[in-house]
Amino acid sequence: MSSFSFPNELIALTLDALDVPSLLRCMQVCKQFQSIILQSSALLYKISLFSAQMSDVEHCNWDLPSRLNAIRRYTDAWDNLQFPICTQIPMENGQAWNLVNGVLAQAGSDGGISCVQMPCSIKGISEHRWVTPTDVRIRDFAIDMTQDLLVAIELGGDGLQAGRDVHLRSWTTGLAHPKAMRPMIIAEFFDQQFLAHFLIRVCGPHVGILFDGPWLHQTTAALAIWDWRTGSQKMLMRGPEFHSFAFISDDLFLVAFVDGGQLSFRVLPVTLGNSMSSAEDAQYLCEMRFPILRGTVEEVSIISEPSSTSTVPNIPAAPFTAFTDVLFTVTLRYSVGMDFESAVVFLIPRSTILYHVSCVSISSQKHLEWESWGPKGSRVLDIEPSNFWVYHSYGMKFIHTRLGEAVASMYNFNPYARRKDMNTTDSHLPWKAMEKETKISGERNPFDIDVVTSLPGREASLELMADEHGWEATMITEDHVVMVQWEGRMFAYMAM
Repeated sequence: MSSFSFPNELIALTLDALDVPSLLRCMQVCKQFQSIILQSSALLYKISLFSAQMSDVEHCNWDLPSRLNAIRRYTDAWDNLQFPICTQIPMENGQAWNLVNGVLAQAGSDGGISCVQMPCSIKGISEHRWVTPTDVRIRDFAIDMTQDLLVAIELGGDGLQAGRDVHLRSWTTGLAHPKAMRPMIIAEFFDQQFLAHFLIRVCGPHVGILFDGPWLHQTTAALAIWDWRTGSQKMLMRGPEFHSFAFISDDLFLVAFVDGGQLSFRVLPVTLGNSMSSAEDAQYLCEMRFPILRGTVEEVSIISEPSSTSTVPNIPAAPFTAFTDVLFTVTLRYSVGMDFESAVVFLIPRSTILYHVSCVSISSQKHLEWESWGPKGSRVLDIEPSNFWVYHSYGMKFIHTRLGEAVASMYNFNPYARRKDMNTTDSHLPWKAMEKETKISGERNPFDIDVVTSLPGREASLELMADEHGWEATMITEDHVVMVQWEGRMFAYMAM
């Protein structure tokens, strides 16, 4: 006899209103609840998405049983590191390339962007190759597939100078973006006679570009943020203190500052009219400090994928996508003494940053020392990162390969996957729990104290596609592992 007088269908609808942790607790209440949940494709799909830290794509035309089958196959493929499709992609002669949502895009030397949509059999995505035409040569670019947006910095006539002209195009057509009131932004503050490196980020309505290079015979940087739809400049920061930046939401971004011997993250809001001439004047919401440095910082980079925007993807290609927590990969390159150079990598979840921003919002003290956020909220890896610009992380996964090797080290900081590892008896899975702590000390430590971190995660080794020269770097997407061979002018991918 049923424990409740309500129909099971009504109980299932009521359970569907709960979040997943509450739903899992309901499975332990009684056998009837457990039976209802285990027989409901909708509830099982909801639980599977939560465990994989994925989000449903509602406008995909797949039915519910197909979605449930796909997320189960997808989870199983990652659990067993199964990538049966392997293909090479020639490297173009242009100066820039990008990896976005399973698409490898390369700027051509004479204009246009060569694109390869890498396949995923589980999601029903086939390989597709095409060229997005452009009427300008491109020095650097970024793509936001959720908004069909291509942000391209035009290459100067001499093939070197660039930076003032920023084009806003449709990624699919190469034409002016229909939602951009001004199809080209001119960075009037940038003196084009000086060479520069660019870092372009897009998040929702905002485009941010870091111009980094020698200006007026001194090394400095400028960060400008625009509303790409209106073309209005919302912020401008200059100074030698900051090295990199990343958006953490549509309206918040973080900047890596180095001030004397102090490395820190400062979280700032994107506010109209918040324009300043010096980075020191920035009114930040929160400052997250690292330990005091004993070495000299050569470079700090921050990379995360996918974008932390609230914009819902409008490409109905897949039934689900990574749209929850993401890792910020922070690479610190430093030197100690005259000739010793090295690097360390910090992996910091977006949830760690947002949690501490919310904590200091009700406090008069806006800075946090390392001990209050870093040891438990991050993981430091004592590895030598690639010298090439690559995406080592996607979502909560991170990948790394030593130069010339054919095996990659994979890390997954999804807490629900780690708990499943702890509860499983399957000894054939390649994953194992990471050591409780990782420690950086001795000569390779750029800080004046030993750095110990303990963000929980799991790790595995992945044999890469064979190449006689080995691989110089590896990247990761939602469905793929991508290898880079600069000497051989080649990319290659392994796909599910």
